[in-house]
Amino acid sequence: MRCENLRTLVVLDSYARDISIGWREILQWKYVRTLTWLESGIWAIPNEISGLIHLRYLDLSENGRLEELPDTMELRGIERLTNLQTLDEFYVQYGDEGNKLEHLKNLNQLQGRLTITYQRQRGPGVGDAAIMVNKVHLLHLVLNVEGALRWNDLMALQPPPGLESLGIDRYRGIPLSTDWWSSLHSLRLLTLSRCGFLPSLGNLASLESLNMKYVNVRKVGVEFLGIHDQDQSEASRRRHTSFPKLKQLTFDDMPIWEEWEGVKEDSEKMAKIMPCLSQLTISGCYSLEALPEFLWKTPLQKLHIRKSRILQKLYRQGIGEQRDKISHISTINVEEP
Repeated sequence: MRCENLRTLVVLDSYARDISIGWREILQWKYVRTLTWLESGIWAIPNEISGLIHLRYLDLSENGRLEELPDTMELRGIERLTNLQTLDEFYVQYGDEGNKLEHLKNLNQLQGRLTITYQRQRGPGVGDAAIMVNKVHLLHLVLNVEGALRWNDLMALQPPPGLESLGIDRYRGIPLSTDWWSSLHSLRLLTLSRCGFLPSLGNLASLESLNMKYVNVRKVGVEFLGIHDQDQSEASRRRHTSFPKLKQLTFDDMPIWEEWEGVKEDSEKMAKIMPCLSQLTISGCYSLEALPEFLWKTPLQKLHIRKSRILQKLYRQGIGEQRDKISHISTINVEEP
């Protein structure tokens, strides 16, 4: 096969099919810039791959037999790739060898989406605050703590202020403070999954979609709305809006959640609460006793309740004790308990 000027090569599932292309041919195509080799069953990469001097993108996903990269690639340690723009996933590993969180510090040209999966016991330290904050082109970030491990001091890892979406999975360490969230002025989508606390989020000015799953709390208090600051003047509190742009809100699989606290009448007069909320979904919240009154003053258009026994009895059509409170909502789906 004569492909001396080939720029892009994609090989899919060559392990299952009889593909004759091998490293001997690839290493002769000196102008290859993009190499994607998926599900191939390869177990080693030759050192000569360093001869592909124009290679800019290498994807070896789903090659379960591949155990390590050749020395010639490891010498190009990721911390030295300061112009790297795309990094889909980064694994912080156990022990002294392997990837470390600080290897990301100077990769400030990263853009698009990044998932950080943390696989070792020690969390970010005080000196790690600047590792992510300068990545101004990064728009989507997922922080994943595998198994029972914890980032005990995630507050030290300040996220980039330009993030548009953020996911935090399996974090059960120190609750993140209001200050930690305050810099996320552009955040539109937030997903919290399998976390041990629910932060104060009502002051996120751009947040449009909030999804919470397996969040281990018994009560969602008014602090969640961001109206807990008693030091503000009455005039300042009167101008406050909680979740000013939130449109979609989901609580999913929170079986121990019992109470969603409402607000006192004087607090309600001093703050607008979720003035753009149009869709609320509650699923798998078996112990939740009622929905707060302030929800019926939002422009809610779609309400979906499922696998939440108490709420299903309260709001189901015809015989629900509080069905009249939601009669103004145009689309209601309350599944039978």
